[in-house]
Amino acid sequence: MRNVLAHNYDGAAPRIIFDTVTLFLPDLIRLLPAITAEDTDSSAPSA
Repeated sequence: MRNVLAHNYDGAAPRIIFDTVTLFLPDLIRLLPAITAEDTDSSAPSA
């Protein structure tokens, strides 16, 4: 029984990770420039 569970988990985990990455990757790419721009803008007036 443990082997069956491990086999199912090994097959499902990469697919879940792949689905999550493909879902959120465009949002992360879209948010990264905004995050870095906010960091530089916040540090520019203080500097």
